[in-house]
Amino acid sequence: MKQKLIEYRIWAFMLVITTVMTVALAVCAIAAPNISPDQRDQLKSLAIETRRKAGIERKAIMFARTDLARVYWNYDIDDHKANAAMDRLDKAQQDLLNIHFDSQVQIRRVLNEDQFNHLRSKIGRQHNGFGAGFTPRLDDPMDKALQNSLQGNSDLKKRLAGQKNLINKRNELARKIGRDAKQMANLYSQYNLDEAAVQKLITSIHSKQNQLSDINHKRQQQIRSVLSESEFVKLRDTASQKIKQDGRFGRKQWRNGG
Repeated sequence: MKQKLIEYRIWAFMLVITTVMTVALAVCAIAAPNISPDQRDQLKSLAIETRRKAGIERKAIMFARTDLARVYWNYDIDDHKANAAMDRLDKAQQDLLNIHFDSQVQIRRVLNEDQFNHLRSKIGRQHNGFGAGFTPRLDDPMDKALQNSLQGNSDLKKRLAGQKNLINKRNELARKIGRDAKQMANLYSQYNLDEAAVQKLITSIHSKQNQLSDINHKRQQQIRSVLSESEFVKLRDTASQKIKQDGRFGRKQWRNGG
């Protein structure tokens, strides 16, 4: 459960910027006076195909995270199942980034610069730079449950001291992903696309996504190395209650700009 919650908003943000410009351009192009019928058809087809491909990867990400949540719900971690789920997650996240890149390249093959800039200006206020300044929230119930458990418990605090370093690394990676995503959105807002720069950002984001998965896995292992099974179950149940109180994945906070 912790794995799904920690990275959900990062994944959701990347999914949005994967499809939003392609779809928005296609919708605006329907009524644009300077777009030919053939161009409209091409953009509509591109939007539909981008949504379809992104939807496949979206499901793959959801299934991989669900499998990880099931593995981490138990005290004894099945490393084989965890590694298999992380491999699927790795592939789906990379494919999603590449789908976005491919769709942006295709848009520029359909539209000339004036057409692109005209349509982008129409959707600019609502969509352009959607991720500007965005830093994924990491309001992890497991973190909060740990913090509550540490209050007044010096022994447990000492045993779980190693978690702080991993949490700090995780938070810094999330912030860096947010910065990379902002740079990517800015590059995609320009007609003369710097493909090499985008590819570099894709590699950077994907690398950080993998590092996040590795850190979360290490955290899970470390928690079990210092907690007994009964202590872990108590902590897990506290986190589970927090998730139920906040709603699934904290959707309220996400909609409010989290």
